[in-house]
Amino acid sequence: MYAIALSMVQGVGGKTARKMVELAGGIERVFELNPRGFGEIKGIKTMVIESLQNDRVLDRAREEWKRVRKQGIDVLFVGDSNYPFRFARCPDAPVVLYKKGSIGLNGKRLLSIVGTRKCSAYGKEMTEKIVRELAEYNVIIVSGLAYGIDIAAHRAALKYELPTIACMAQGLDRIYPGVHAKEANQILSEGCWLSEFPTNHRPKREHFPARNRIIAGISDATLVVESDVKGGSMLTADLASSYHRDVMAVPGSVFSEKSKGPHALVLALKGSLVTSGNDIAKLMSWQKVKSVEQVSLFPDLSKDDLEVLSMLQSNPMHIDQLSMEYDHGRGKLMQVLLSMEMRGLVKTMPGSRYAVSGALEGIH
Repeated sequence: MYAIALSMVQGVGGKTARKMVELAGGIERVFELNPRGFGEIKGIKTMVIESLQNDRVLDRAREEWKRVRKQGIDVLFVGDSNYPFRFARCPDAPVVLYKKGSIGLNGKRLLSIVGTRKCSAYGKEMTEKIVRELAEYNVIIVSGLAYGIDIAAHRAALKYELPTIACMAQGLDRIYPGVHAKEANQILSEGCWLSEFPTNHRPKREHFPARNRIIAGISDATLVVESDVKGGSMLTADLASSYHRDVMAVPGSVFSEKSKGPHALVLALKGSLVTSGNDIAKLMSWQKVKSVEQVSLFPDLSKDDLEVLSMLQSNPMHIDQLSMEYDHGRGKLMQVLLSMEMRGLVKTMPGSRYAVSGALEGIH
């Protein structure tokens, strides 16, 4: 509730919010601290301090907290460990993000795929081809649920059983556009919805650039499939570049208006030309993740067993790294690891690391 309240104070961004919490000694104490206590924060405005002393901010936040809890929406504060760490490093990261869905936002490989709303058959085909090829690398696909390339990316991720994150330009109590409600609801089973806007906020034109910075900020790289030289996709690519993330572009016909954006990125040396998922994996130094199947020798492997074994196939991993990649919480992970160790599927190594046991080595 206090995180929501702080996000409602005009003039407070993620960077300022973290400083305020640090100075106050906790987020609740931000609203109790003597106004002079914030004197160390350069440029903080009087109206910000006045808002913190106004009970109406807390009243509004309390009502929002009730609504999001009722609808199963999580509130991620910029100073928390479950806030996307990639985005937290960006200077314009919002104070809070609202998330609905089971997947965490700190997975190992996140790729945003964006493009024009009026894409061609070629654009859709290339999007599906690339996502299909990335299925071997366990990549999380990020996009904006919009018409065109966005929904093509989400559909391909669902088709090839890759987690996908839909970044929204409105509150998570509604779906926009409504025609994508089916895909949006399917996303919740293995992915999530994400927004910085509280409930009762409808999509507005000025919300979309803000949404685009989330798409760029939570991802390792941004891929532009089709776009004119101007528009939201190119803005997302520019934002990704400003965050020091990789930018990639899919080439197309020189006679197509929809290929001018990707070609401009390549010509300006702002984006790498790619034509396949393997091209992307090579640029990002991603290795294929071997999948562990339920072989007859171990017929009782659960979905959680398979997920953990898949992460451990390449190399032993520290518990902290496993916890970052496992999307169902550290407590659940420890239960799964204990069960697997008792069944001889994994072994504990020095330094809080885990590895596949000898009985399963080589199975893929």
